[in-house]
Order: sequence, then structure tokens, then C-alpha cells
Amino acid sequence: MHALLQKVVMGMIVLALLISAVPHMSAVLAQTELGFEKQEEIVFPVSEDSEPRREMWVTATAYSSDPAQTDASPCTPAMNFDLCTYYEENGIENTIATNFLPLGTQVKFPELYGDKIFVVRDRMNARYNGTNRIDFWIGSVHPISRDIIAEAKNKARGFGVKQVKMEIYSR
Repeated sequence: MHALLQKVVMGMIVLALLISAVPHMSAVLAQTELGFEKQEEIVFPVSEDSEPRREMWVTATAYSSDPAQTDASPCTPAMNFDLCTYYEENGIENTIATNFLPLGTQVKFPELYGDKIFVVRDRMNARYNGTNRIDFWIGSVHPISRDIIAEAKNKARGFGVKQVKMEIYSR
């Protein structure tokens, strides 16, 4: 009986420690005569709400998932993320390639895209090392036909070369 009581007490202590160690990220509740009411909402900052860490001017071009412009796996950038599937499922083009920012860095181009957030997921050819150059990925489904490749390539060419202000937020 004594051993069982020790186990129960020890279990309660462990449970109390676990409960106190878990941070509470939900609303804080206050007890009133009518029950509980929401007292305060915890709000975490997001990229859209913060100020950029840095702003700079870059030369911007665009590229597509053309095997001739990429490599044997045209939908998989340096960050090992399936761009084509993501585009097919969500219709979102928010990937850029650059060599001067870490992979995963979040950036914005207010003059071109307003508050839209882009993520550095790819790298450019080594000849662009040491330059302020970025490449916007032009969304397409998997490049399984010449028509799909040609359409995306034409969109990339149509983008041209632009000097744009880039806001750098986070990694």
C-alpha cells in the first residue's frame, strides 16, 4: 500500500511539473460571477506587421521551371521544396532565387507586389555571386510538355529586367 501511495504522489508531482512547464498561448480567462470570460488575447508578431531589417535596390529578372534553365529536377529548388506541386495545389508564386541572402529569408517588393511576401528558396548561377541580383520564379505546373514550358518561359521573358526596391524581413 505504501508503494502505491508513493507512485500516486510521484505521479501527481510529475503532472504538476509538466502542467507548469507548458506555456499557455491561448486567451487568458478571468473568473466572474457568471463564469469565465476572455480577458486578454496574446498576439504574436508576423512579418507583415514588422519593419524590414534592411532595404536595398536589386536587379530583378524571372525564370521558369524549364529544364534548360535549371537542372534535371526543374521543380525542386535549392531549398528542396516542390515548387510545381505547391503552385498546382495553391496557385501561389512566392519564390525567388538569389545568392546573397540565406535560404528561407522573407522579402517584399512593395512597388511591384505590395505586401506579398516572397521566400528565398533557390540559388542563381554562380556567375551572379557578389551581385544584388534576384530571380522571381514564374509559376507553372510540372513541365511535362513543350507547351507548358513555352508558356512559363514566355512569362519569364515578358517580365524583363527591372531595378526594384527589396525589403528584407527575416530568415
